[in-house]
Amino acid sequence: MAPGTVLWNGGDVPGCHTTKIMPAVPTANGPDVFEQSECPDGIYIRAFTAQGIALWRRKIGSVRSKLERPEASPTAAIPSNPLDTHPGSICDSVLVGLKSEGVRQLAKTRNLSVPESVETVWVLEEAGVECRLWFSKNGEVVKKRKILIR
Repeated sequence: MAPGTVLWNGGDVPGCHTTKIMPAVPTANGPDVFEQSECPDGIYIRAFTAQGIALWRRKIGSVRSKLERPEASPTAAIPSNPLDTHPGSICDSVLVGLKSEGVRQLAKTRNLSVPESVETVWVLEEAGVECRLWFSKNGEVVKKRKILIR
């Protein structure tokens, strides 16, 4: 096949348009591709397998002006998904760009402990989920990883 040939299409959600398509970090039985879309009621992420099977779809934020910088909120929880065996972890609620103080507030509402000093990486554990958060020098989350543990 020629480069750029469409192998599958995830289908359109009425009123929504795709804004990004991103590869996923390879994991066993995990998604291969993420699609971000903007809809009238918010911004969504969908996860697909390499074969084009939709695994889940989650709302990650509200629609903002292109000039507005998105503000992460420590209380902005992502709705749980019936396919997720560990719904509602702190990792689902932390958004990239959230300041360390916002993470502290969110952790406090969940009775989780966080490091006293600002460290580069925090590891938060709850109910079979480990959430690793990487912070920039100015204390903003720059990367996160949700790991299911036994």
